[in-house]
Amino acid sequence: MSKNLLLLIIPILVFISCSEDEEEVKPIYDHQPNELAGRLEFSNSLKDIWAFDSPSRNREYILVGYYGEQNSDGIHIVDPFDIENPKLIGSVPGVGGFDIKTYGNYAYSVFGSNSYPGFVIDLTDPASPRVVNEFTGAHNIYTTESGLLITNAPGLKIYDIASDPTNPSLLWSDNKEGGHETHVRDNILYDFHGTLGTIIYDITDPANPDSLSTITNSDVVYHHSGWTNADQTVLILCDELSFRSDPSGADFYVYDISDKTNPVFLTSVSNESSILHNVHIVGDYAYFAHYTAGYKVYDISNPENPAIEFEYDTAPNQTGENFNGAWGVYGISESGYKYISDISNGLFIFKGAE
Repeated sequence: MSKNLLLLIIPILVFISCSEDEEEVKPIYDHQPNELAGRLEFSNSLKDIWAFDSPSRNREYILVGYYGEQNSDGIHIVDPFDIENPKLIGSVPGVGGFDIKTYGNYAYSVFGSNSYPGFVIDLTDPASPRVVNEFTGAHNIYTTESGLLITNAPGLKIYDIASDPTNPSLLWSDNKEGGHETHVRDNILYDFHGTLGTIIYDITDPANPDSLSTITNSDVVYHHSGWTNADQTVLILCDELSFRSDPSGADFYVYDISDKTNPVFLTSVSNESSILHNVHIVGDYAYFAHYTAGYKVYDISNPENPAIEFEYDTAPNQTGENFNGAWGVYGISESGYKYISDISNGLFIFKGAE
């Protein structure tokens, strides 16, 4: 072999060796239940939070809504590969970020009002998101693994996104006014419809939902949001406006929903320090974004007597009924970590209680 050829081959071999050595290795940490594992601050105030397992990258990313100037509100994309050092890898302005959901490699985002359109965002490359289409705007949205996009307020609408994720196709509308938020599990849809109550539907046929029952309770000021446990025997209903109406009023209500046609009230819980926003349930634990009271975890193994398991004040300088502090909670990551978006204080990552 000539000396010149050898000099050409050696750098190539060195490059290959370095490339293999530089392959990312996921850090392994031994965080304890409820331990604060990571944080990331932003220059913007934050809104909603969601996460998704990227089919194109085979790893999880966090999507955080943010406030911008002159309707430039958007979404930050965060890589939590190193859970103690999450990294901002991309942003997409002008898509709202008030509520965010995903389906496959696509995100769906709204401004929180039907005065603005909703947006379909291609996240095939999470570091370079692309807006690919629009749909009718709403206050809140939800997506299902079966490929449905549900929008809420004004009214409840169900779209097909399985056929073409970039082009939501309307299947059904309830033709109602108002509304707020939606949760779906195993073809059962929970429509948290503000002052009208919580309406439970069977959406086995999403083009023809079957109304099963409506939860009404004179103590609930506003049916804001909620979540069910895995076997759908327990529903937690959040009342965002209770504290503003009566500081001693209940923040969340617990129902036995073993019979979807006849939900049974079990108990209610009052925080008496702030208003409540959102909840996720995993196993025997309910994870709450509790505005100025921060992040709270309740043990609901006995749903008739929820017990506080852990609390962390993400907004120590905020108190009372202000719409500040912990806005969003994403508690359903397969990693076991819980993601909290605090309006003024950034992203918080906790190890789960379960």
